[in-house]
Amino acid sequence: MTVSQNKIAIMAAFIALSSALYAIETFIPKPFPFIRVGLANIIVLFVIIQFGFMEGLILGVSKSIIGSIITGSLLSPSFILSISGSFVAVLLMYAIWKTHLFGIIGLSVLGSVSNIITQLLIVSLLFTGIPSAKYLFPLLVIVGTINGIITGFFTFYLLKFYKRRFCVTNED
Repeated sequence: MTVSQNKIAIMAAFIALSSALYAIETFIPKPFPFIRVGLANIIVLFVIIQFGFMEGLILGVSKSIIGSIITGSLLSPSFILSISGSFVAVLLMYAIWKTHLFGIIGLSVLGSVSNIITQLLIVSLLFTGIPSAKYLFPLLVIVGTINGIITGFFTFYLLKFYKRRFCVTNED
């Protein structure tokens, strides 16, 4: 296998894993129907850090598309929210990762909160109007922070395991 074939195989495995986590998470009971922990984002953040922006973006978009196909929500409002939130979160997490201002957990919180804010803005603009967003904003930022800490914690340990197991260093 050449390096590019190996990278394609690795990315396919990550896309499959993150899509499965996305779909599985729909069966986890939620306190509110629109709140998810974002387990698939563990893999997205891992890929951003380990492989880079384009790979993270491909993964984020792919898990939203495939996860939505699996759950039967492709082209629904939840799909639009998922893909737009993923896009913004990947963009911000990569940009901040390159500045070295935040660690893994901080990046995860940034990604989670930016994902939620993006989705809230889209819902407000397209469906409910801006004034309704002010009521949900504080709750969603708190939930996004908690979810970001959880996914950041798991990403941190996944990176440690990966580097120890495969003796990989990040050259970026």
